Amino acid sequence: MGGGGQHAAASRSRHQRNPPQLCGNRRTPSDHRFGTAEPVRGDQPVDGVRRQPGRMRVDYPLDRRHPHNFTTSVRHVSSPPTDFARIELFCELVDEYDDLADAFPMAEPSLQLVPFSHAPAPDRWARVVRAMALRKFAIGKRDEVYVPKVLDSATNCLTDPTLAANVDSYRDGFRGLGLAIRTVEGEGVETTAPEIIEDLIYGGLLHGDYDRHERMKVRPNMTHDLSLWQFTGDVEHFIRELRGTIRRSIEQGILTGSRIAG
Repeated sequence: MGGGGQHAAASRSRHQRNPPQLCGNRRTPSDHRFGTAEPVRGDQPVDGVRRQPGRMRVDYPLDRRHPHNFTTSVRHVSSPPTDFARIELFCELVDEYDDLADAFPMAEPSLQLVPFSHAPAPDRWARVVRAMALRKFAIGKRDEVYVPKVLDSATNCLTDPTLAANVDSYRDGFRGLGLAIRTVEGEGVETTAPEIIEDLIYGGLLHGDYDRHERMKVRPNMTHDLSLWQFTGDVEHFIRELRGTIRRSIEQGILTGSRIAG
């Protein structure tokens, strides 16, 4: 029983050493404010309604320059205002992908991917999560950080147009992602890793596409695992290389621009 008090004291001590940071401004533990966020006791009515003990009422301020719309779909995702903003967004999202990847470690390719195995690879779900996060770079053609769009923006930001051929070399590399291994399915139709990943993601994980899900059901686990292994490995390496090239080019003045339009 006594240990609980010590634990609470230690928790309070850590909290005081590391006060919460909201919107870039440090707040003390007694000043929890995001707009107006204040504890509400159960015996205090708020807006005429008596709250349960321990509940919080938080009023979020709206930035009118970036209005909140919680019904926004993929079709209405806002676009970067400039080409330079797009390539910076790409680099920042690759950074965030690396953080996600650290949370979902994968086993190194090994004999676990054997031709006659009927069990999924032990890191199947880690690869699935990574593949879903990589979709915006390599599969989502309408996404603002779809690699061909990023390369178009990089070309527009070049200070020396004669260097466009260097950007085109990345276009060639992108076209070959996930194509090293092909699966021959009914009537000799070849299916690539990206196509299998699309079926996997849209057939039952992000969406419920009937035809894609039916195709998934008849494919052996090995086909999914090999596709996940190839797709995640190829795309991860590519976007990290491209991020490094973009940032070095910005530092050297080869790519320039502004985040703000006009």
